[in-house]
Amino acid sequence: MLNKNILFFCVLFYFGCTNKMVAPKPDKNKIKAEKAFKEFENSESSFGIENNLGTSKYLIEDIDKQSKERYNTGTLGWISIKKDKYFNSNTSFKDAKMDLITEMRNDAISKKVGTTVEITQLMSDVISEVGNEEFSKTAWSGFFKSTVSGIITNEKEIDSKIDTKNDEVYQYFLHYDFYVEPVTGKRDVEYLVDAKLKKNMLNEGDELEIFVTPTKDSYVYIFNLMADNNSILMFPNDYMTDNKIQARETLIIPDPSIKQYISFIVGSLPGRPITSESVYVICTKKDIPLPEQIPRIGEEIIPFSKDDNNFLSLQRWLNSIPMDERIESLNMYHISK
Repeated sequence: MLNKNILFFCVLFYFGCTNKMVAPKPDKNKIKAEKAFKEFENSESSFGIENNLGTSKYLIEDIDKQSKERYNTGTLGWISIKKDKYFNSNTSFKDAKMDLITEMRNDAISKKVGTTVEITQLMSDVISEVGNEEFSKTAWSGFFKSTVSGIITNEKEIDSKIDTKNDEVYQYFLHYDFYVEPVTGKRDVEYLVDAKLKKNMLNEGDELEIFVTPTKDSYVYIFNLMADNNSILMFPNDYMTDNKIQARETLIIPDPSIKQYISFIVGSLPGRPITSESVYVICTKKDIPLPEQIPRIGEEIIPFSKDDNNFLSLQRWLNSIPMDERIESLNMYHISK
């Protein structure tokens, strides 16, 4: 029996005497798919301190040489940020604080990361398969920003003040210390991955098939990023343990030789005609074992969520790999009832 917490992505194990499910052909209604995609959860406050990098309007700005020396740009460590902002009296103190902290987190990342990481281009590299500006509004966008810039793994409030100027406006002041772990390295332009799905428009009950072809010898890791902000490691798993692949060789998941025993079956989000989810493929040049606490498919299927320590472990693992040692690809798929 499957874990009852899996609502949108499940794995079914087929044994010799069991017939496979025959699903109807998917309804390729791209208009509905796009509409459903736009209804994804907004990334604001969707993640904890480790990856709440705010919206796209807060870009990493250039910093001069003196600032780089002051902030030890490019190295992990603590950084102190002070900021104040005026808010309309209709804005609650809670919302104002969240807005201000979001900007401060971006400032902290900016000062510790600098412009050696070209976030806009790198984000485009990762999500090129999606090709949809609305992705920046999803709950997963902050995660991808962190993979090409850095993560905040701890923060401390030092001071907080609210100055009510009049009945219409107030000033909010915050002083925070942030611990930032920047990403290192630059992309290897010759290290690419062609990752694709057999179909990206699916019906509930259809099988998900993934094809991965890297340009260099690689170790492959595949995650399902679900619509409820949970994630699960699809590959490697207890049934497909060898994740090494040769250059320009195509890895097929699930392995055709065991498809009679294991298949990845998709399900839709209750109450929605279309559910949009993603397959996130990571290729690394070296064997870098995942943290043991990251759940993987086995006898039990246990996803980990954005609020889980396992998620932070995944971020730290990924951010610890220099960008010239890894390449990623994001592939979105849509499920109709």
